[in-house]
Amino acid sequence: MDFQKMVRQFRENVIDENGLQPLNEMASERYREKAEEWVGQVEAGRGNLSWGSLFPEAAEGTNSPAPDGRATRMILDFVPDQMKMAMQIGKKLTKLGWIPSFDEKEVTQKRTIRNDQGEEERVETKEKIAQLKYHKKIKKVIPKGPRAGEEIEKVVQTKLGQLIQKHGTPEEKDFWTLEQTRFRDLDTANEYFFKPHARRFQDKEGAYAVMITRHPIDVLRLSDFSDMKYSCWSEGGQYGHCSKDEALTGGPVAFLVPKAEIEKVSLQDLHGMEEVFSDSDIGSEGKTTAEPSSRLRLVALRSEDSNLAVPAAKVYGIDVPGFKSIVSDFMWKAQKDIIVRDGSAEQFAEELDAGIWERTGGQYSDQENLHGTIGALIAEMIPEGETGVSQEEFDTIAGMNVTYDVYSGSGDDIENLIEQAQERLDAMMQEWNSQMTDVSVWMEAEQYDENDFYINTSADTMVSIPAPTDEQIEKYNLSLVPHYDNRNEFGGGQDYWDYKRSFEKTIDEGIDATENLETYEYEDLEVNLTDDNIEIRFTLRSADIMNHGMEGVDEVEYWLDQQVEFWDTHHDELRRNIIVALQSDEYLPPAKGFASAKADIGKEGVPNTFKNFEVEMMDDEKPSEGIIIGTKEQGRTNFALGVYDTVDKATGAEIPFLAVINGKARITDEDPQWQFTKGNVRQRIEKALVAELQKIEDEAEEYAKKQLSLPLGSPEPQGELDLGSEYEREDRLSYERKPQTVPEFDFINSDFGFRFDVIESMENKVLIGIHMDFEVAVDATEENYDAIKAFVTYLDGNKDRLVEALQNLIDPYYEAIRASSINMQKGEHERVKQKVTDAEAAGLDPLATGAYASGLREAAEKKVARLHQIVLVLSVEKPIRDIKGKLNDIRAIEGVTVVSHETDDNVIHRGDIVAKVKFRTPSESQRAMTYVHQTLVPAINSSLTVPEVKVLEVVSGTLKEI
Repeated sequence: MDFQKMVRQFRENVIDENGLQPLNEMASERYREKAEEWVGQVEAGRGNLSWGSLFPEAAEGTNSPAPDGRATRMILDFVPDQMKMAMQIGKKLTKLGWIPSFDEKEVTQKRTIRNDQGEEERVETKEKIAQLKYHKKIKKVIPKGPRAGEEIEKVVQTKLGQLIQKHGTPEEKDFWTLEQTRFRDLDTANEYFFKPHARRFQDKEGAYAVMITRHPIDVLRLSDFSDMKYSCWSEGGQYGHCSKDEALTGGPVAFLVPKAEIEKVSLQDLHGMEEVFSDSDIGSEGKTTAEPSSRLRLVALRSEDSNLAVPAAKVYGIDVPGFKSIVSDFMWKAQKDIIVRDGSAEQFAEELDAGIWERTGGQYSDQENLHGTIGALIAEMIPEGETGVSQEEFDTIAGMNVTYDVYSGSGDDIENLIEQAQERLDAMMQEWNSQMTDVSVWMEAEQYDENDFYINTSADTMVSIPAPTDEQIEKYNLSLVPHYDNRNEFGGGQDYWDYKRSFEKTIDEGIDATENLETYEYEDLEVNLTDDNIEIRFTLRSADIMNHGMEGVDEVEYWLDQQVEFWDTHHDELRRNIIVALQSDEYLPPAKGFASAKADIGKEGVPNTFKNFEVEMMDDEKPSEGIIIGTKEQGRTNFALGVYDTVDKATGAEIPFLAVINGKARITDEDPQWQFTKGNVRQRIEKALVAELQKIEDEAEEYAKKQLSLPLGSPEPQGELDLGSEYEREDRLSYERKPQTVPEFDFINSDFGFRFDVIESMENKVLIGIHMDFEVAVDATEENYDAIKAFVTYLDGNKDRLVEALQNLIDPYYEAIRASSINMQKGEHERVKQKVTDAEAAGLDPLATGAYASGLREAAEKKVARLHQIVLVLSVEKPIRDIKGKLNDIRAIEGVTVVSHETDDNVIHRGDIVAKVKFRTPSESQRAMTYVHQTLVPAINSSLTVPEVKVLEVVSGTLKEI
C-alpha cells in the first residue's frame, strides 16, 4: 500500500467528524480467541461467570450450564406504549392520505461540555438529522383564466410534527412533545413510522423483547449486528480491544431483539453457555437468525465485596423509546441494596469518594470522553423520588469520578500491546493530521517476532507551483523541469538523471534558505506535472527510533516536534524560496507582478509611488518573503477613524469595541453560529468595504447634482498651513468630487492585512485607526499586481472616502456592542439574546434588524436618541496649530461621538476646516437641529470649551440620521 493510500484510509476510518467508526465485522476467529478460551475454562469448571446475582436460576435441563447454576441470558417483556402511539398516529395519517417521505441532512450541532480544566465550553459536532415529511396528492380545479375548470393534481408536503399538531389527539400531541427528539435518528423514525406504513400496520404489539446477557461471546459481539453500525469498539476500530476486555472483566449487555424470533429459542439453550446468535465470520448458524436492533452496555463497577452494573449513557442502534428505561428500572431494583443501606446512600457515596469502587472491562468510555462522570450514570439509574437517597447524597454521587482498574484489561500480551500502541499512534495521527495543513503523517505498530514490535513512521509534504507555459519556455529560454513523463526529452537515461540531480540541487537551495529546514531531512523527491502545476513531493525521513515496543511510541513525539512540524509551519516560506531558486536557475520565468512592485519601492531621492501607502520589502535580507504595500500617515502605519468610548458614561459598562471589530471577540448577544455563517465582524466589514465605497461614490454624484457650495472668503493667499497633526487632509470634500467606479478586489483569496489599532488612548476613550497592507508574493503575475495596484491607487487617491466608508461600517457595530454591554450590565442579556436569536433564525442580520438597539432602549433608564451627522465649516485662528487637540476638545462635548475633518480647496486659503460631526441628542425627544444650534455650536464657539475655533457655517442640507 502506498503512503497516500494509507493516509487516505486513515482519514476515512479514524478522523471522522463524529469520532465514530464504520461497521467492521468483528468476532473473527482470531478476535474470539480470548473470549472462547475463557468460555472453555468456565465450561470445564476452572472459572466462573460474574453477575450471577442479577440472573434467575437456569432452567432444568439447561445445555452447558454455568457453574453457578444461574442463567447466562434472561428476557424482559417489552411492550412500549410509544410503539402503540406511533402506529396509531401513522394509521391515522395514512387514512387521511398522507405518505411518509423521510430523508436526512447533515447539520452542525452545538453542545456544552466540560474541558480538562473543569470549565464549560461550547463545541461543535456534525450529525445527520432525520427530515420527517409526509406528502399527498390533491386535486384542484383552476378557477380562472384560459384553463378555468381544468382539474389538476398537485403534491403537497408538510412535516410530521405539523400534522400531529393539526390532526392529533391531546395524548398524541403530548407523545410527540415528549418523544420527538428520539426521532431525529432516521433509523428510529423508519422503525416506528415508515416500516409499519410499508407493512400496512400489520405489526403485532409487543414485537420486541429485552435480552440481558453475561455470555462472554455475546458481550464481545456487542457491535457485530447490522443496526449497530457506528462503534469504535468494533473489531478493527480505534478501541477494538475494549470489546475483548469487556467480555473478560466487564459488565453484561442489554439487547433489544425481535420477540417472536427469540421465543423460538428454548430456555435450555438460552440459559446455557452455547452461542445463540449466528456469526457468518466463523460459519456458525447459532440458535436463531434474529439480530439485535439496539444495545445498551452495562458499565461494570467493582469493590472488594460487591459488583454494580450501571446503564451506559448511549443506546447504540435504534434508540427505541422505553428500552433504556426498562433496563435501568430492572438494574435499580436488582441492585438497590448495594447503594441504599439502612435507608441511606451515605455510605455508598463515601465509598465512591474514597476510591473503593473501580471501573473494569473496556477502558474507553463515551461518558468520560465527553467529560461526564460515572457517578452521573449511577445517579441517572436512581428513580426520581427515591426516599433512600437524599438530594445531598444524590448530588454527591452524580459528581463522582470512578477510576479505571488498569489491571482489568487483557494484560500484556503482544496483541494487546500492539493495539494499545496503535491507539496512541492513531491519537497522535488524528491530532497532528488535524493540526497540520501541509504535511501528512502515518504511523503503524508492526509485530516482528513473538514478543516484540516496532514502529513504522512516514510523512510527506507537497509544494505546488504553476508550471511555465510553452510560450514562456520559448520566450525566456527556460530549462525543462525533469519529471517522469518527459524523461525521454533529455536524450537518454543518464542525461535524464543528470538533469534530475541538477534540478534537485536547485530545490535544495530553496530548502537551505528556509528557516529550520535541512536537506537531509527528506529522503525522496518526486516531481509530477498535474493540471498545469509542478508538484514537488517530499517524503520526509522516518523517525530515528532506537527502542522497540511501547518505548518506541514515546520517541515518535520527538520526531513530530523536532522535524515534521517545521516542514508544516515553514511550508509557505519553503514554497517561496523554491520559487526564487527556480527563477534564479531559469526553470521559471521572472514574475512580472513582483518585478513591477519592486520597481515601486520607495528610494532615496525618488518620489513615492503612493501618497498614503508605503511599498517596501518585507525583509531586505530575504527577498522570498515578498513585498508589502501598507498604509501610512504622519509616520504611522494607519489612518485615523475617530474617537470611541471604551466605557459607557451612563452605566460604566466596558465596551470591547476594538476586540470585536478585529474579529478577536464577538458581540455578547450574538449566537456563535452566526459567525460561522456570516464570518466575524472584521470579515463582515472587509466584505462590505467595496460596496460601501461605491455607495459613497454614488452619493457624491447626487451631491454634485445639487451643486452644493460653501461660502468663499478672500482668495488672498495666507501662506502655508501648518495643521500640525495626522488629521490634515489635502483632498477636497468627498461629495464634491466626480464619482468613480471602485475597483473590485478579492479580499478572501488575497494576502490582505486588515486591522484596527489604537492610535491614542485617553480616559475611557481611544482614537482608533485602520491599518491595511497588501502582500505581493515572489510569484505574483502581472495580473495579480495590476489588481492590487488598481485598488491601492483608488484608496490612495480617495483616503477620505476610505475613512468615511469605514466609519459608516464600524459605527453601527459600535452601537450594537455598546448596547450589548449595557444589556449585560443591566441584566437584560437574555431578553436581547432572544431577539438576536429570532433574527438569526429568520436568516436576518441582527445588526440590520435593530435587535441590539431595541435591547439598549429597553435596558437604559432613559431613552437615547439615534445617531446623526452634520457638516460644519470651522474657522481656526492663525497661526494654526494643534488641530489634534482642538478636535479632541470637540469630541469631549456631551453627545459628540466622532469628529473627522477635511480641508477643501474652496476654503483652504482661509485656513478653514470642514468637519463632519457625529452626535446623539441627550434625549430622544430633542430634535437633532435643536441640539446643533443650542448645544453643539455654542460649545464650539466657547473659548473655554474649544479655544481658537469658531463655527463659520452649519452647512445646509448635510444633517442626516445614521
